[in-house]
Amino acid sequence: MTDLELTQLTRRLAKQFFNQTYPYEARFNRRLRTTGGRYFLRDHHIEINPLMLSEFDEETLVGVIKHELIHYW
Repeated sequence: MTDLELTQLTRRLAKQFFNQTYPYEARFNRRLRTTGGRYFLRDHHIEINPLMLSEFDEETLVGVIKHELIHYW
């Protein structure tokens, strides 16, 4: 999955679960080691640990994205 695909997935989940739009970027960050993801208040982007994609199932990835979207709202 590319960063663009991750952003598209994040936007779909924002609409599906929260009926809101998420106009910012989501991207993978290989430097994340102890967390699934992070939300950045400064510019509102979301970073996801790529291990969420390779070591866990899609349900876990979706859960992490939803959790980070909660921080946005």
